[in-house]
Amino acid sequence: MKAGQGGGNMIRFRCLGEQALIVELGDRIDPAVHRKVLAFCKWLRQQKINGVVEWVPSYTGVTI
Repeated sequence: MKAGQGGGNMIRFRCLGEQALIVELGDRIDPAVHRKVLAFCKWLRQQKINGVVEWVPSYTGVTI
């Protein structure tokens, strides 16, 4: 099965320059994937991770 098929638990991390990271939680616009994105943002807010100053959600991931 390819990543993202069947609503799997695909998580991919990609560097975005020297100070940002993209966390991809899916590979297509889908309400289930977006719920994961929102849950991840909620988790980030609760963790108060040192050095994480901002994040930007999208339909399929979060840029930190």
